[in-house]
Amino acid sequence: MRKSDIQMGKALSFVFIIILLTSTMIACVQKTDTWQEQYDLGVRYLRDGNYEEAIIAFTAAIEIDPKRAEAYVGRGDAHIGSGETEESLAAALMDYEKAIEIDETNAMAYLGAADVYIRQGDYAKALEILKLGLERTTNNQHILDKFSELNNQMDCSISEEEEDFLSRCFSYMSTGQYDEMDAFIWECETSNVNANVLIAIEDRCAGLCFTADKKSLDYTGIALKKMPYTNYWYFGELKDGEPYGYGVCLDVCGGYASDNLKHYALYEGQWEKGRPNGEGRVTYYIADTGNQQNCHITEGTYKDGLENGNMTRCDIWGGSEDERQVVEYVSVNGKEVGQDSDFVSGFLYD
Repeated sequence: MRKSDIQMGKALSFVFIIILLTSTMIACVQKTDTWQEQYDLGVRYLRDGNYEEAIIAFTAAIEIDPKRAEAYVGRGDAHIGSGETEESLAAALMDYEKAIEIDETNAMAYLGAADVYIRQGDYAKALEILKLGLERTTNNQHILDKFSELNNQMDCSISEEEEDFLSRCFSYMSTGQYDEMDAFIWECETSNVNANVLIAIEDRCAGLCFTADKKSLDYTGIALKKMPYTNYWYFGELKDGEPYGYGVCLDVCGGYASDNLKHYALYEGQWEKGRPNGEGRVTYYIADTGNQQNCHITEGTYKDGLENGNMTRCDIWGGSEDERQVVEYVSVNGKEVGQDSDFVSGFLYD
């Protein structure tokens, strides 16, 4: 092959590469422009109240580039605007959650998700997602304003009946009357006495911190707290609305066999990050079907609610000290060392 032919081939190859790179760059630019066009179209439809058209435009933008969080936020807004139905709220929440997954610093996604929870009546969840947004966006002012506004609304949303109910719970827990507290909640759950008030508190006031003169979701100090989505009632030290320091938590089990028997679990000890962390003691009172009062007391170290370290368990059968059995063991992340079992032990763990 002649030298000139080789040089010509190299030149053609170089030109081909340049053409290929240029075509790729043009395609990328066209793709970006197309995404921007569809996104801008969605924004315009959303602003004009044409929500169905906005959903279509934002969906087209997402199909072009599924890694742009703002398109999911826009479609979430359009879903809410299209009608406050169960389906539209669920679709909006999915879009906001996807936007947060893509960009955890997107403030509008947290505000959108909180708005969905508020419309669903789940104020505790709304405050939870706003708290998360504050942490990840370094206290974004819009999120902070919404958090403060919602927290103030919660302060004013307790009815007189609900306040009386919480005051009674506060009195029981603050004075260590755990038997009375458990019996009171159990009566509410199994009779018409205060049943509607308890349901309202569990639905609207989950996570609320309560004292004689303060109601808040981000309270710092000593207060009663109805733990969200559980039968747990906490009394003790709180930091920004979460158990932190020393506190007592009652798991209302109910199921009384008679007036003299009780059935509940109680944790007394150190807390951090809203979970038992540090030295603590769990007492389980169990009323069995034979009308016997059994008690199991476990002491030791807890990590995120799980037994973790040297533990001592004392079992008292039939309420008799003569039937006391004491066992010492070591646990790691809730599992007893040396035991071939998937069973985990702890209190208020995920």
